[in-house]
Amino acid sequence: MKALGQGKATGADWTLTADTIDLRIADRLLQQTFAWGDTTRPHAISALYTIQSDSLAIDSPGEVLTESRGFGNAFSTAKRDSTTPAKETDWITGDSLTIRFVQEQDSITHRPRSRLHELVSRGSPARALTHHPNERDTTNAGPSINYSRGSRITVAMLKDRIDRVVVAGKADGVHLEPRPAVEADSLKRAAPSAPPPPRAPRPSASP
Repeated sequence: MKALGQGKATGADWTLTADTIDLRIADRLLQQTFAWGDTTRPHAISALYTIQSDSLAIDSPGEVLTESRGFGNAFSTAKRDSTTPAKETDWITGDSLTIRFVQEQDSITHRPRSRLHELVSRGSPARALTHHPNERDTTNAGPSINYSRGSRITVAMLKDRIDRVVVAGKADGVHLEPRPAVEADSLKRAAPSAPPPPRAPRPSASP
């Protein structure tokens, strides 16, 4: 099945738009999807993830999402969950991008669902911006921020959070920690004491 010109395809948990979309179906189930285009670049969107590139391949054997591959100016975003603010959205980009998923049972519907497992970006350079919340933070200071560049970047997930970021090749980047919150009483204790009042001059002796 193929859509030519302003193509659009929808699945159980994603929507895909592109100039051309080629759906490979077997046993009445979607097994694989290919998309490409110049006017409308392939753009796949789900509740928590997006991927955009010059061409895109999506593997979904038995309609179970297992892997997405983007080629040419590939760019992907990801959120931890539906409550993640826009300013804490992670992104990764490169000449090519591979996103792998694993399957788990949904705690509500008890049906299998795909969960993000790993992202691999390759390029000159590949780049990634990731946020790392401190689970023990009680001051709402916010997550630390990590920006990385290299010839290959691998972002490994542990359930719904980033487990590690591995950068290969000529690597550099910046890591920023949130400024610690200062409580009001701490400010009072830290405030310098007022200087003593100036002493009155002593009267001079009469000649």
